[in-house]
Amino acid sequence: FRSAAAVHLAQELDKIAGDKMIIGDLNSYASEDAMLVLTEIPAGKEVQTARDTFIGNRPQFGGASQGIKLSQGYGYINAVKKADTIHERETSYSYIFDDYMGSLDHALVSKGMEDRIKDAIDWNINSIISAYYDYSSAFKNNPTRYHQTKTPYRSSDHDPVVVSLAYKYFEQDGNRRVQLPVISSRVELPFVY
Repeated sequence: FRSAAAVHLAQELDKIAGDKMIIGDLNSYASEDAMLVLTEIPAGKEVQTARDTFIGNRPQFGGASQGIKLSQGYGYINAVKKADTIHERETSYSYIFDDYMGSLDHALVSKGMEDRIKDAIDWNINSIISAYYDYSSAFKNNPTRYHQTKTPYRSSDHDPVVVSLAYKYFEQDGNRRVQLPVISSRVELPFVY
């Protein structure tokens, strides 16, 4: 179902003009099919979406009760992976489970934003901290004793992604000023005279 959801997300974002970013816990490692749908499907590989998926009461893929096969992704750029390459860093990770590391949390940008990426990294404030300090109260007699609520550390089991993009002050897109709408997250913009 995640690949079908990725198709729907990309199709809805295609309806919005301008730069776009998908950021957060996508619950998919970078090489899994759902991420490949959003980014790039390698040559010779096909991704099969789930069958019988619906958007509201309407079948997602019309009469295709078996889902659809995709051989091309929607072209979003993995900002963390790109920044790791630019800055010659080891591969970032945002999640550790049973001693396996990977990224489930991503910042994907539309192609037009690729040159705007100055840096993007997984901020390792949760995954590397012992579960002893976990935010969860499971298996603890006194959970407030261990979790430091005034710090960001171990506030989740995933690490957040931090992204730095470059826009010029008063930049224009044709005759329109560049707008940075925020739909469901926090964005901080510095103001310089």
